[in-house]
Amino acid sequence: MKNIFTKFLTFAAVLLSAVLLFSIAAFADADKSNLTFTVSSSKVNVGDTVTVEVKNTAMTVESCTGGFYFDKDLFTVSSVTKKNDKISVVSTTAEANAAGTVGFALIGFENVKYEAGSLVKVQLTAKKTGTAVFTLYEDTSGEDAFANTSVKSVKTVISKKIDLSNAKVNGLKTVVYSGKEKTQQITVTLDGKTLAKGTDYSVSYKDNVNAGKATVTIKGIGAYSGSIQKQFTISPKQVDPEITLSHNSFRYNGKIKKPTVTVKVNGRKLNDSAYKVTYASGRKNVGSYKVTVKLTGNYSGKTSKTFKIAKADNSIKVTPASKTLKYGTLKNKALAFQLKATDKFGEKKTYALDSKTQAKAKKYISVSSSGKVTVKKETPKGSYSIKVRVKTKGTSNYNAKTITKTIKVVVK
Repeated sequence: MKNIFTKFLTFAAVLLSAVLLFSIAAFADADKSNLTFTVSSSKVNVGDTVTVEVKNTAMTVESCTGGFYFDKDLFTVSSVTKKNDKISVVSTTAEANAAGTVGFALIGFENVKYEAGSLVKVQLTAKKTGTAVFTLYEDTSGEDAFANTSVKSVKTVISKKIDLSNAKVNGLKTVVYSGKEKTQQITVTLDGKTLAKGTDYSVSYKDNVNAGKATVTIKGIGAYSGSIQKQFTISPKQVDPEITLSHNSFRYNGKIKKPTVTVKVNGRKLNDSAYKVTYASGRKNVGSYKVTVKLTGNYSGKTSKTFKIAKADNSIKVTPASKTLKYGTLKNKALAFQLKATDKFGEKKTYALDSKTQAKAKKYISVSSSGKVTVKKETPKGSYSIKVRVKTKGTSNYNAKTITKTIKVVVK
């Protein structure tokens, strides 16, 4: 085997700068080529991958050598795949890339029966422009020499990718938010040529759901490299928001009112960040007040709702509920005591003796408008019950209030 390799390398050194060698046993018909040779593409761009494959077309072999050559300055060897472990690769991929003017690998086997199929597959990466010639050599002489050699050649043109960054992008339009991803029907032209999506460029999107600025990226593929980024607008959807207030009415209590707001669009509740709420000023005294909601973000629209503050009901408490006086004092002079009425809002109260007060009480007891209760001189001993009417006037914030309080006066 070493003799075969030495002779082959000597033969190959004057041809091209890179070579893949393999050795197989001779086929039954020594005058006929038994190998097929395929190159994956005749046109590629710098950075693309080219696959070179050698296949066995016969069923049995005894002794044979062969190989293929290429210009190693145009390619980098990415990988070498052999059929099975009975085929030995003399050079590694790293050694192949570092090889001199004679090839990069030797694949060999002898006196082994093989079925038809792939013997070796090599993947190469194009690294600069040029025309690559892949040449297959097969020695069918059955001897360790190249006296009976068949040759097959395939050309592959390597081109430099065209920069896409100066291309024009047309067709970008403003779209309306819908909750789904938004795309564009664009055309890309470069130097007057309309490029094909999927062949010359790919399209991807970012931030293309919510209202705002969406980004579309056009990236060169195939014969094109580079990329372009463009933006388009997703505008908010115009809707009529549905507003619900936590309270549509309040009672006056001297404090500012601020009902909470729930906003829905098409029955779906929006987050607080999706709208802005503005309250009318005041909201403390009796009256009607407006709450305005303005949508932001993915929706646009504005609407208002009104709530009311109604007058408050007042309440009055009167003290004392009873009063005891000494007859000995009343015998010589009249006596008086003061009623004290309190209410929620500290308003002025007026007092009066109610008409339903018992007659004997009316005879001896009187009540002034300020709440002073006077018991006449020489009022007989006994228990007297008076009904006192206490009243506050209504204001703009609460209703008028009148109560009747029974006060017990005892003379003993």
